[in-house]
Amino acid sequence: MSDNEILAAEHAPAEPLGDEAELAALVESFVREQAPRVFALVEETGERGDAEIFAWGLALAEHAEVFGAAGRMRGSFGSAESACEVFGMVRELRLVWLPET
Repeated sequence: MSDNEILAAEHAPAEPLGDEAELAALVESFVREQAPRVFALVEETGERGDAEIFAWGLALAEHAEVFGAAGRMRGSFGSAESACEVFGMVRELRLVWLPET
């Protein structure tokens, strides 16, 4: 088999996965399984006095992305828990997971 034949075989289109409705269901299931989990880092002030959202985050399979609620900060972390630990060094933070839908 020549190099061109090998490349053509590697890039050949895959066989269709059922009809359009079956493919749509497979894709939807795949996306739901891969969807990130949403969390908030909530800053607590005083002794059960008040709280505000410090940052929002998306937890993916291998890392977490965090976005400041005021829009001035963004970061990547190994996990939601590690983001909470890092920012928790200078703030009183609580990690809150939003319910999965």
